[in-house]
Amino acid sequence: MADDLPLNWKEHNLPEHDGATDLQEHLSYFENIALLHRYTAGVKCRMFVNTFT
Repeated sequence: MADDLPLNWKEHNLPEHDGATDLQEHLSYFENIALLHRYTAGVKCRMFVNTFT
């Protein structure tokens, strides 16, 4: 999936997941941000992989 980032895209203050915190909570937080900003599946894939340390 190679969707372009939206023109109004800005990096969000999503904490990185390092394995010490609850993965489900991290995923839920990310999904809420993606839903709020109406990100496509491709954009979500590009963003989500960058939320891990």
